[in-house]
Amino acid sequence: MADIWPQVPVTLAIALVVSGGSLLGRYRHRGQPFGTPAARKRAVAVIVATAAAATALAYLVTSSSPEFIGLSVGVLIPPLLYVPRLRGEAAPEGRLAYSPLWLEITTVGIAHLLDRLQVQMVADRDDWCNRQLGRLQLDRKAPRQSLIRLEAAGDSLWRRLDGDPGRPHSERLQTAYEALRDELRDGETRSGNPELRKRAIRAEKALTDMLQVAYYWGHTDDGIVPNPAARGTPTPAAGMAAGPRSR
Repeated sequence: MADIWPQVPVTLAIALVVSGGSLLGRYRHRGQPFGTPAARKRAVAVIVATAAAATALAYLVTSSSPEFIGLSVGVLIPPLLYVPRLRGEAAPEGRLAYSPLWLEITTVGIAHLLDRLQVQMVADRDDWCNRQLGRLQLDRKAPRQSLIRLEAAGDSLWRRLDGDPGRPHSERLQTAYEALRDELRDGETRSGNPELRKRAIRAEKALTDMLQVAYYWGHTDDGIVPNPAARGTPTPAAGMAAGPRSR
């Protein structure tokens, strides 16, 4: 038993590194686990808990088997806890998924910590999206002006995200941009204010979906949405009115 103790810090260090890498891989293009202090706190808790559980299991295995088997267990357990979502397919983009009680117990509460981390990441994403929408200074009493600003912001965001090197094509991004463009068609601009307000609300929802994709892809700077006060009255970009190109 005394010969096993020197392996514990080595196994723990390796498990911490592997757990951190597994967590980043799990939420790649799905969230920002280290995006805010609150999220970082929860992410570190997940990493430490996973590494500690893997190290403890490795110690128990090594006690009754060759040493290399225990070390292998300590290294291989962390990625298994993250793939895929501890219970099957990962939750769809933008949705929350909670682990059943039996899974939380069998994983020593790691599933619960992951759920809390995901809740925090969703809150961080929504706060960021709301800040970007706030930059547009939308006014429900002036829906036509709001539509113009949403159009400029949507076109600017589409140009930035579409074909972004190293990023996967997102059906959600294209669907959201097409929905935004549908609310801006010239043939409907003469409708009355009640309908304009509804269109502005729908366009705002579509732009929010685009912003969520931008956040998942790591575009978390606060200048991603143009400031209408600095730009004056925006003009639609040439060639953008037709919507996203087909793929």
